[in-house]
Amino acid sequence: MQGERRPAKTTGFAGVISFGVLPRDRTHTFVQRSGLRIPDILLDHVPDDLRSQSYPRARGVVLTSNTPAVAFVSHRADTVEPFPSAVSPSVQVWLTLCPPAAGHANQPSA
Repeated sequence: MQGERRPAKTTGFAGVISFGVLPRDRTHTFVQRSGLRIPDILLDHVPDDLRSQSYPRARGVVLTSNTPAVAFVSHRADTVEPFPSAVSPSVQVWLTLCPPAAGHANQPSA
């Protein structure tokens, strides 16, 4: 999320393209030794960054075959629903970042 800042958004939604954690940094040993849970850190930082840019919502898409990722984001998302237009079976994961501007519905646009 580092780099060039774009103008703040007050409508629409932000898309989270991808984030991942190296397998060695997901192990129980790593978590015990370091006290860090990298997926939690990432999923905490992304909404904070997007919220600072005034995006009202964010959407991520997760392959349904990635069961650990679906379970992880399902506990943090407002809405998890099928993503019918995906090439591979997937779910859309929606996060509410900030209240919508007056007169704007807090729903994704089609």
